[in-house]
Amino acid sequence: MQSSEIEARPGWPVTPLENAILDLDSELRGAAEWRRFLLLPMTNPRPKPQPVTVAPQDPSQVAAACRRQIVDNAAAITQGLIDAANAGSYQAAKFLFEFAGLTQTPPPVSSGPRPSELVLAELKRILAEESASPQVE
Repeated sequence: MQSSEIEARPGWPVTPLENAILDLDSELRGAAEWRRFLLLPMTNPRPKPQPVTVAPQDPSQVAAACRRQIVDNAAAITQGLIDAANAGSYQAAKFLFEFAGLTQTPPPVSSGPRPSELVLAELKRILAEESASPQVE
């Protein structure tokens, strides 16, 4: 509705500025309606998957079945990891190198006493100073 179409009624705006405010207010209300419409969930959402009920099994049997599947598919799994590494997967390449023993962690470089040894030596020094100093009562 245009501001010029609004009839002057008791309580209705009578100045052009008030008409413009009324038009803006109705536009904002319309925008809010659209926002609410867009944020509403779809009327026909996908059905929720039904939970699968599985009878409790012995964990050792489950682990054995998993091991069997892994061993039966080891060649395909390894080839998939190699293909992923060749395609640029850092994680697959790292796993393959570590699994094959092609990476070695260098031994830590020792450049003096360990921090725990320094703390222990300092504690012994403090205790020795306290026992040597006369006790004041």
